[in-house]
Amino acid sequence: MFAVNSARMVTAALVILSGAVHGQGLLRTLDTFCDDFTGVIPLVPEIDGESITFSCFRTSDGLLANYNVRYTFRKARMERDMPCVAVIVEIPAGKDRKKELMRKALIAHGLEVWGKEVVERGGFGVPGKSTVQYGRKSAKAPSFLIIEEEFKRPGFADLTRLTLEAVTYKVSQYNRARIK
Repeated sequence: MFAVNSARMVTAALVILSGAVHGQGLLRTLDTFCDDFTGVIPLVPEIDGESITFSCFRTSDGLLANYNVRYTFRKARMERDMPCVAVIVEIPAGKDRKKELMRKALIAHGLEVWGKEVVERGGFGVPGKSTVQYGRKSAKAPSFLIIEEEFKRPGFADLTRLTLEAVTYKVSQYNRARIK
């Protein structure tokens, strides 16, 4: 079973390598990603207990161009059942305008996937990391999170990581929207 899943992930990485980026997004399934990708260099996927993360560099166009972007998919038996549950974008620190534009674009994408009735429900954080929850006022759990982390790395440029993470979703939301 592990060999079959490993072979499937390597195949997906190769398909992603040969496909085009026209803007990806949350809750788009792995098979849709494979159909859309071109000119992207994925690294070997990181596989853990519940998810698979692909790192992609050198996207050709769009909002995510020129940034290191990772997509995390929930594990499942079939690619069509593996939604993207997180989009992780790394931006050099000190680029406040670009960081704000990216944050707004990620929030807009979340609103497009979950609907305009989703509102900011509050946030929390510690120095260097903050999380803001978005969801319907009447819902118990948030729909999605925006997580912002600041990394200070001796000998390297500082980095800001913005993560758009799905918390609650339905199959009917799969492949509904792309990041614009």
